[in-house]
Amino acid sequence: MKPWAWALALGLGLGLGAAGCGPRGAAPLGAFEGRLADWSREILADSPETATLSGVSEDAAGGPYQDRLDDRSAIALEARRSAAVRRLAELRALDAQTGADGRTFAVLSAQFEAAAAGARFAYGDFHPLTGVRPYVLNQLDSAFITLPAFLDERHAVAGAADAEAYLARLEAAAAAIDAETARARADAERGVRPPVFVIDTVIAMLDRIASARSTEQVYFTSLRRKLTALAEAEADPARRQQIERANAQYLGRAEQIVRERIIPAHQRAAAFLRSERARVDAEEAPGVARLPDGEEFYAAALRIETTTDLTPAQIHRIGLDRVAALNNALDIALRRVGLTEGSVGARLSQLTADPRHAYPDTDEGRAQLIADVEARVTRVMERAPQWFGRMPRAPLEVRRVPTFAEAGAPGAYYNPPALDGSAPGIYYINLRNLSRK
Repeated sequence: MKPWAWALALGLGLGLGAAGCGPRGAAPLGAFEGRLADWSREILADSPETATLSGVSEDAAGGPYQDRLDDRSAIALEARRSAAVRRLAELRALDAQTGADGRTFAVLSAQFEAAAAGARFAYGDFHPLTGVRPYVLNQLDSAFITLPAFLDERHAVAGAADAEAYLARLEAAAAAIDAETARARADAERGVRPPVFVIDTVIAMLDRIASARSTEQVYFTSLRRKLTALAEAEADPARRQQIERANAQYLGRAEQIVRERIIPAHQRAAAFLRSERARVDAEEAPGVARLPDGEEFYAAALRIETTTDLTPAQIHRIGLDRVAALNNALDIALRRVGLTEGSVGARLSQLTADPRHAYPDTDEGRAQLIADVEARVTRVMERAPQWFGRMPRAPLEVRRVPTFAEAGAPGAYYNPPALDGSAPGIYYINLRNLSRK
């Protein structure tokens, strides 16, 4: 799962400084720096969610973005793909006389080339920073999964303007889910359908979300929590009453949007996935080779994910060799604890099934697991200065995967912090069923 697996690409990261508007009267940007600033601003203007995640200024993002979400329509996606191809051509047109640092230029070339290669496919999803995925509606990073967590964790509410922006984004969330459903429908007409197990998993997740009351949805509970904190921070009783009255209006509007727009959008997505159009000819096999230009799609995705030119066969060989090495190490470790019979996999399952090595599948067990991981992170950070010359400035928090996303999420994943320090790095752990850990 890559909810926030927006790897702020080095090109964007470097461009933020140039696009962030230095002091008035500063020396004009060089040709390369100027183009880098333009690319950064363009990418951020196209992705308000990335701008929020990054914590950049409005000027760096090409204007206000706090009340917008990424446009997930087919028209916007096609424009995104075209822009990726154009940026590569623009980069190639630059030469050494532009003042580009050689390493920066090389990194950007690799990044832009990979993005342009991923932009050539007419189905699935594409983003210049996060890459490609073959299925618009999936169990890992579709809008119905990423947006609740995004608004909960990254949309701060410090006043009336922020609350209004939050409500505007709620409206946009419903449109985003519908836009992805429309694109999934169009892809199905091209013969691009997820495997049956993906379809069924996504239906179950959509149904679970849609079955919850509007006041139980993360979209609503997140805003309520933030507004409550806003009121409680006000010391003056009269002013607090005013804030609470305004908060009640905001929450009423939010509940209506969730009930009348967001929940029905989930229901429409699930209805499509249940339809014959979505399921006809859907297969059990998870591979993308059966899709149009599927082998090329996989190679393009692999290049983006690994930042190498290695072929799928070479990457697979590396994986097999690594598994063999890990199995050898596990075999030795398992024998040391007396597990000598059976395959490495069988013995590992035997070890993890031992109650002595498992957390109770209870709220208390989940809390203890989080606490133990936090303690381990603390121990690592205490020793980190011995290994690294430069330490991270942003803190790292350990959190549970949101319950609405647990069914499709991996065991754990990481979200990077905001560049401006407004949000920490977050390590998520899937606590859906501790008996499977």
